[in-house]
Amino acid sequence: MSRKRKDENNAPVIYVVLVIVFLLLGYSVYTLIGLFGAEQPVLPIQNVKPVQFKTISSGTTDNGDVSIELTPAGTKDGKLQINIVANTHSVDLSQFDLLQITSLIVGEKTIKPVVAPLLSGHHSSGIIEFEAGGIAAEFTVIIKGIPQIEERIFKW
Repeated sequence: MSRKRKDENNAPVIYVVLVIVFLLLGYSVYTLIGLFGAEQPVLPIQNVKPVQFKTISSGTTDNGDVSIELTPAGTKDGKLQINIVANTHSVDLSQFDLLQITSLIVGEKTIKPVVAPLLSGHHSSGIIEFEAGGIAAEFTVIIKGIPQIEERIFKW
C-alpha cells in the first residue's frame, strides 16, 4: 500500500508537467506555422518615395500673356490629378474653359478632363482630373487658346 500512495501523490505533478509540455508544444507548432505558413502579416514598405513629377511652366505674367504651371499630383480613385496654377496681370482668365481646351495624350489616346477648376480673375489654381486609370510612364497635357501661346505642351 505504501507504493500506491506514492504514485497517487505524484499524479497531480505529472498532469501539470504534461499540460505544460502540451502547451509548449502547441505554441512551438503555432510559431512554426506562422513562420512558414500564410499567416504572415504584410508589412508596409518603408522608405519608398512616391513618384514625384516636376512642375512645368509655360508663358509669363507680361502684358497680354498668362503663366501656366502644371504639376502631376498622382492618382486618386483611378483619376490622374494635375495641379494647375494660372497667373496674369492683364488677361481675364474667366473666358477660358479648361474642360474644353485641355487634353491628356497617352500613347495614341486623347482624353478630355472630367474635372477642371473654373478660372477667374488674374490668379487661379486647382486640380484637373482625367479618367486615365493611373499614370503612364510618359504622357502629355495640351492646353489650347490661352494667350500668348496658342498651344501649350507639357510633357512628362
